[in-house]
Amino acid sequence: MSENEKIVNRPHPDRFYRAIKAGTQIVVDELFGIENCASLTRGSKSSFSNFTNINETSFIGADQIADLEHHIGDCPITTELARIQGKALVDLPSPNNDKNWMMEFANLARQSGKALDKLAHAMNDDGKVDAQEIIDLNLRKRTQTLIQSLVNLEAKFDETEKQAEREKRRNN
Repeated sequence: MSENEKIVNRPHPDRFYRAIKAGTQIVVDELFGIENCASLTRGSKSSFSNFTNINETSFIGADQIADLEHHIGDCPITTELARIQGKALVDLPSPNNDKNWMMEFANLARQSGKALDKLAHAMNDDGKVDAQEIIDLNLRKRTQTLIQSLVNLEAKFDETEKQAEREKRRNN
């Protein structure tokens, strides 16, 4: 990217924008290349080449993200966009989820224990968690799994309360 193409005064550090490019590359790889991506949504082969090139200032559009993430059944770009905004992206529970809330609670306890054990292990040597420990101990994935367990438990509480309200209305 030439100096006069460089965008200045962006609100986030460069690493966030590189993460969007990396997420886009994951999608392109999952869909077997830029040519296939261009055939599945709007855009040309050259535009998708630019979307994955860290030296280019162009980024993939929201509609293209939605189309392509639908095709791979995952959302690496959307996950990065959420992270940039300080948010965590979690799957919403399936309406056909047949686990009861006690099973969700047990899962939450198990996931909490695993995450806390790994976190304590990371902090054991110097009282800190460094970037390599986050990677080596898979702390990000463990945290995401824990968040997902909380979302599932919250959904079970909501479902239980709604069912109680329906029964109450039927009985009145």
